[in-house]
Parts: sequence; C-alpha cells; structure tokens
Amino acid sequence: MTDMKNFNPVSQDQITIDLKSPPSMSPFMYKDESKKLLGTFFHTGGEELKPLLVLLHGFPGNETNFDIAHAARRSGYNVLVFHYRGSWGSSGEYSWKNCLDDTDTIVKFIKTDEVSAKLKFDKDKIVFVGHSMGGFAAMMHSLNHPEVKNVGFLAGYNNGYGSKIISQKVEYVAEAVKRMNEGAALLTGTSGKQLWEEMFKNRDNWDLITFAKKLADKNILMVGAEFDTTAPVDLHHKPLAEALKKAGCENLEEYIIKTGHSFSDKRIKLTEIVLNWLNSAVKF
Repeated sequence: MTDMKNFNPVSQDQITIDLKSPPSMSPFMYKDESKKLLGTFFHTGGEELKPLLVLLHGFPGNETNFDIAHAARRSGYNVLVFHYRGSWGSSGEYSWKNCLDDTDTIVKFIKTDEVSAKLKFDKDKIVFVGHSMGGFAAMMHSLNHPEVKNVGFLAGYNNGYGSKIISQKVEYVAEAVKRMNEGAALLTGTSGKQLWEEMFKNRDNWDLITFAKKLADKNILMVGAEFDTTAPVDLHHKPLAEALKKAGCENLEEYIIKTGHSFSDKRIKLTEIVLNWLNSAVKF
C-alpha cells in the first residue's frame, strides 16, 4: 500500500500515475434472469493487481461513502460500491435477506477469473467495510466465508439483537416501523411493516453477538457514532464489541466518534480511521 508517512490520500491527490492505466471510475452491473444489480467500480490504476474494498452502504443507502471510496482508491485499493435489489436502480424487490444474498452473489461474480481480470484486482485480497445495515451485511458475509478476514463495521446495525430489544415495547416497534417506512418509500417492493416482520422473524439467526466466537478470528474495525439515534452505540456497537472481546478477538480496532449516524460532520475523521486501518492493520 501507499506510504502514509509521505502521502495522505484523505487530503492529497496522487502525484504519480500510470498514464497507460490511470485511476478511473466505471459503471458496474451484474445481471441474471431474476435481477440486475448496479454499482460503481473505482480502479486505482496501474497494471499491478491490487486489493479490492467492497464498500456496502446501508438502508436505504442515501450515504454511499464515495468519499471513502475515492480516498481508498488513492491509497491503492480498488473499490466496489453496489446497490441491493430494489434500491437505486437495481431491479427486483428489496428485503434484508435479498441484501445478504446480493452481497454473496456479487462477490462470487467478481471473483470469477473473467471479471477479476477485467477489473484488474487481486481476487484473493478482498476487504469488506459496511455502513449501518451494510456493516451487518459485511459481518454476516464473513461468517459464511472464512477467507474473508478483514471486516469494517461503521455505525453498524445488528439486525437480530436490535429487533429483540425493540420488540420489548409496543411503542418501540411503532417507531421502528415508522422509520423503516421512510426508507422503504425510496425502495421497491417493501414497506416498514414487512421489513420489521422479516427482521423480527430472523432475530436469532441475525444476531451478530451469537456469532462472536466465529467472528473472533477476524480482523475487525468498529466505528460507532456517539449521537447515533438510528443504530445507538449502546445497542448495536458496545454489546457486540464486548462479546468479541470476551470471545478472544485479538484484532479488534474500536472507535466511538462524537457525531451522528451518517458521520456527516466527521467524514474526514472517519475516512482517516478507515484508511489507517486498511493500510496498517489489514492482513491477507
């Protein structure tokens, strides 16, 4: 990776580039008989095969984290941002399960010899970082893929544990459905009620805390937002971090920033944390 002592990809543009293969952005699409998933691929440039950062956005995905994507590209990572079924132009119906399935589908697709060669990245060096629900998807994906050793959880949402707590009071459920309705209005084929029912139905299978032992051998970055009202740190960050520590996770890097769920007033700080982790802590 780029030497962070002499170059800061968060605040500086690249000085030297390969004119035959310059840094670039390009549309990304996966299509089969049942769905079409759209996205953007950020190529770091050059002919050398470099790692890939899969950057997963949340629900409904207003924050795509393109600022992190560009900084990671400048730092020597290729980056893929894609949209789950039923969101931002991708066809099909949105659901939590579809988000998880789409993540698996995309990764299997990009790891094929044909696609990885076309996109010019090292298919054996893939890192997952997700924001909000994307953090949940990143963690869940890593559970099913032992080769995924590096996972970032940014203001992450623990669907299973969160639904267990919310279900304890009728007013909590009503507020959750109301908030999910606001996001569902931007999506296709779903509603707040449907999303809540799906989340609650899968509360045991989707509680990341119950998988702490399986996650303990991962290299994990957790960044919480102290003033987060969407994924409160006391509910979604701290219990999971504590469970990972108790499970013996030796490679857990943890931060809580004084900001809200989207890190809107701390984007530079967030990007610095993510890139420092990518360049110093990530191991393949």
